[in-house]
Amino acid sequence: MNTCPYCNTPIIGTHVKCPSCGMPLNLTTLAKGTTLKFRYTIEKVLGQGGFGITYQAHDKLHNRGVALKEFFPQGVLRVGQDVIPSGAAALSEFLQHKQAFVQEAQTLAQFQHPSIVKVQDVFEENGTAYYAMELLDGESLGDMLRNQGTLPMPQVLTVAHAVSQALNPVHQAGMLHRDIKPDNIVQTKDQRTILIDFGSARKSTGQTQSMTQLVSPGYSPLEQYSSQGKYGPYTDLYALGATLYHCVQGSPPPSATDLVNGSLPAMSAHVPANLSRAIQACLKTSVKERPQTVQEFLGLLSDAPDFQENDLQLTEHDMHHSAVQQMVFLDPQTLITASLDHTVKRWTLSALDSPQKTFSEHDGGVQALVVFRDLLISGGDDGVVVIRPAHSVPYRIHCDEPVVSLGVMGNRLVVATRSRRLSLYDLQNRDKLLESQPIAHYINEMLILADQQKVVLGLKNGQVAFLNKTFQGQPLPAHSGPVCSILRGNQQVLTVGTEGSFMVWDITGNLMQTRYTHTCEVQMALFLNASTVVFADSDNTLWTLDTANQARSWLQLEQTVICMVLSPDGKQLLCGTEQGSVYLVDIQ
Repeated sequence: MNTCPYCNTPIIGTHVKCPSCGMPLNLTTLAKGTTLKFRYTIEKVLGQGGFGITYQAHDKLHNRGVALKEFFPQGVLRVGQDVIPSGAAALSEFLQHKQAFVQEAQTLAQFQHPSIVKVQDVFEENGTAYYAMELLDGESLGDMLRNQGTLPMPQVLTVAHAVSQALNPVHQAGMLHRDIKPDNIVQTKDQRTILIDFGSARKSTGQTQSMTQLVSPGYSPLEQYSSQGKYGPYTDLYALGATLYHCVQGSPPPSATDLVNGSLPAMSAHVPANLSRAIQACLKTSVKERPQTVQEFLGLLSDAPDFQENDLQLTEHDMHHSAVQQMVFLDPQTLITASLDHTVKRWTLSALDSPQKTFSEHDGGVQALVVFRDLLISGGDDGVVVIRPAHSVPYRIHCDEPVVSLGVMGNRLVVATRSRRLSLYDLQNRDKLLESQPIAHYINEMLILADQQKVVLGLKNGQVAFLNKTFQGQPLPAHSGPVCSILRGNQQVLTVGTEGSFMVWDITGNLMQTRYTHTCEVQMALFLNASTVVFADSDNTLWTLDTANQARSWLQLEQTVICMVLSPDGKQLLCGTEQGSVYLVDIQ
C-alpha cells in the first residue's frame, strides 16, 4: 500500500493530493530510502531524461552499488511509488513503450563485452519497469570535452578501439546503437571505456526500413534524418567518427545536412594520419563511401609498421652463453636479461656488447624477472627468488620447486612454481601470506591484473585460468597447444597458443573471439603499440597482426626468438633467442 511521503497516511485509490494533509503526491522521483524488489535501496538521482530516471541504489543481495533505471516517460503521474499514465490512449502507448524499455534491457544483457555497460537485473514493480546496471565510477566524454576542450591523442585512440570493438557484437547481432556521442561514452577511473544508453537501439535489416527518427546534430548521419532510410553498421560508424572528430578538434563536425553541400573542416596537423584517415572515411555522407563494418574501420585505423627488411636497422648482440628467457627494463636506458646460463645481467641500452653488471646468485637457469619500484627480482630453476634492492644487499625467498613466473600485486609478490602452485609473499618481511591448491596443469605463463586484483594463468595443456586475489578460479578450455603468451590490451586479455591461435577475453574471463590462427608454431607475442601485435614463429620470422586481424611477415631472423621486450619509448624491439643472443630492431 502506498503512503503519503509527508504524513505517512495510507493512500487508497488515485489521488493527486493527500486526503489527510493535502500535500501533492505527484512526485517525479522515488524518495531516498525507497526499496524495490526487497533488494534495491534508492540513494540518489543520477539523471533524468524524456523516458526514464536513473538512480544510484544499493543492492543488498550482493552488497554493491548499482545504477537503477526506471521507465518514467513524460506525462505520467507518480502517486506514492506507483507510476500511472493518464487516459486510455495514454495507457496503450505507455504499455507499448514500457515493453520497448524492457527489450532495451534484454538487448543490453546479451552483450557481455568489457566496453558495454552490464545489465544485472530486469523487473517490473510500481506499474512500471526497472533494470539494474553496473555502477560506473567515471566521467562521460561529453563532460571531459566540456571541461578540457579536446582529449590527448592516446586517449582518443583508446576510445576509437574500445567503442568500435564494443559495436562489433552489437552489429553481429543485427542491432544498431543509433545514438553514439560523447555523452554516451564513459571513461571510468579504472581506465575502462564504456558505451552506455542503448535506449535507441534497433534491429537493422541492411535494407531501406522504417525507424523512429532520431537526430543528434553533428553526430547523426543523413539517413537518420528520415524515418525511412537504409541503415547499417555504417550508421553507427558515422556517429563514432563524429565523436572522435569532436575529441581531437574540440567541437563536433557540421551536421550531415550541411556536409551534403559542404566539406569537412580540416583536422589539426597533430592528429595522426591513420586516425585522420579513419575519421574522414566515417564522415562521408554517402553510405557506400563509409567503412561498412567495424573491421574495415579498424583496418583504416591500423598503424602497423610497414617496413621492408632492408629499411630496418637490425643488430645482433651476444649477451649470454645459453637461452635468454626473459628481459625487462629497469629504467628507460637500462635493460635486464635472465638466462639459462644461471645469470642475470644489467646492460645500458646503448652499449649491449658489455654488461654493466652480472648477477650470479642462482644455481640453476633463471626463468623469471620482475621489476617493482627499486627492486629487481629473479626466480630460477633452483627454487630461489632473489630480491635485489637498489641500495642494499639482496635477500632470498626459498621455494619448494623451480620458479616459472613472477608478478607483483599491490606490495606483494606472486610466485608460480613447477609444483603447479601460486604463492603470495610480503615483499617487506618475506612472509608467505597465501598458497594455492595445485592448479589443474603446469603453469606456462602468468599475467597479473593488479588493478583488478586478478591473476591470469596460461597452462601447458592450453587452458586459461582467471583467478581472484585468493587464487580461486577454474581453468577454462582455450588453446590446443601450450599457452606461450598472455598480453593485456584495452580492457581485454589476449592469450596465444603455440599451435597458432590468438584468443581475446574480457577481464572477467569470458572468451570474446578467436582473433587469428597462424599456420606455423608460435613462440611468443608482444603488443608493439595499441593496435599491433608482433609475434615470432618457429620459422624464425617476426610477424605483425593489426586490428583488422591481418598478419604480415615483417622480418626474417637467423635464430629462434623465445622472448621479446619493447623499449619504454616504443622505438626499439629487443628479441632474445635460444642461442643466447639478442636482436635489437629499431622500429621508429
